Formats: sequence, structure tokens, C-alpha cells
Amino acid sequence: MRKMSLLTLLITTTMFNIFGQGKEKAEKEFNKIKTKIFPVIKVETSGESGKAIEFTADNQPIFKKVAGDLLCFYGIDKGDYFVLVTKSQIPSTVSTEDLDYISRENLLSEVQKNLKIHKTDFAGLGFTCGGNHEAALILLPEIWGVLTEKLGENIVFGVPAKDMSIYVNGDQKDSVSKLQEMINDIHKDGSRLLSKKLFKYKDGQIEVY
Repeated sequence: MRKMSLLTLLITTTMFNIFGQGKEKAEKEFNKIKTKIFPVIKVETSGESGKAIEFTADNQPIFKKVAGDLLCFYGIDKGDYFVLVTKSQIPSTVSTEDLDYISRENLLSEVQKNLKIHKTDFAGLGFTCGGNHEAALILLPEIWGVLTEKLGENIVFGVPAKDMSIYVNGDQKDSVSKLQEMINDIHKDGSRLLSKKLFKYKDGQIEVY
């Protein structure tokens, strides 16, 4: 009986050491990439089966739904491209909410270097910040603070491409119509395309317009 107890203790201790080392390794690897993680906006697509995106359990990217067909993934910046963060890369001590916060903080720090605001000819506003993060700006409360000051509390916007997001006052119907026309034109021959839909921002919430 005593031998069995000692054996059980040895097995338990060994397993604890193995899992403890695994946890430390996961956290160490995550710390190497955490400052390079940014939110990446993609659009939901459906095949004939009606299922949006399918992955195996091992390579399942972490993502959340923003609104309509807009999804937010998390990408590791590799310079010329992003590699989507998968569940296997996130240690158990980091929640999805933590990952989302980290990505948005990285984005805010990055875009502050070269963020510029532009006016459209239909009383709209748009941002440029280097060509990689314009769509993801919709996730930053700080951006909405600027926009509500300039356009009011009722904002309609589009994210037609990865390097573009355009915003108008939702109470100005002519501006909304022209924004939709602009999005349709971009989708005729544009590149890096995202959504054809219009969205609205009101009271801190993003919804389909």
C-alpha cells in the first residue's frame, strides 16, 4: 500500500512538472509575439453547406463577430503579411478578452504614428494610416470619440476594403446614399475587398444599417 502511495506521488509530481513547464513555455512563446498582434478584419463567407469558416481543432484561429459579415481575427505582423493567431498559441492564462485588448492597444500605438483624417465630397470622413489597419480602426473607442465629435452621435459607415473605412452622419440621407454608391463602385474593380454592407454606430454599438 505504501509503495502504491509513493508511486502515485511520483507520477503526480512528474506530471505536475511536465505541465508546469508546458505552461511556462506557452507563456514565454506568447510574450515573444504579443507586441506584434493586431486585430485583422475579414468578411464572413458561406459555401454551399452554409457554414461560414471551417478549421480543424489544431489550427482554429481565434475570432469574434463584429456585425453583419464583419469578423475580427487576430494576426501576428510579419512585415509583409499577417499570420492568424490560433488557439494553440494562446496560454491558458490569456483569455480571448485579454487577446482582444492587447491587439487593440497595439493597434492604437501603431496608428498614432501616421494617422490622417480625410474628407470626402459627400460630407464623409475617412482615415489613412499606412494601408494595413484602416478597416480595424472601427474597433478603437478613441476613433469613435473623434468621429462623434465631427459627425454627431448617429454615424453610418462602410468598410469596403482592408485599407479603407468611410464614415458619414447617419441623419444626412444623401451622404448615406453616396457612401453606398462609393462602396458599390469599389467592389466593381477594387482589391483587398471586404464588405458591401453599410453599418451604423450608435451608443457604442456597431450594427448593420
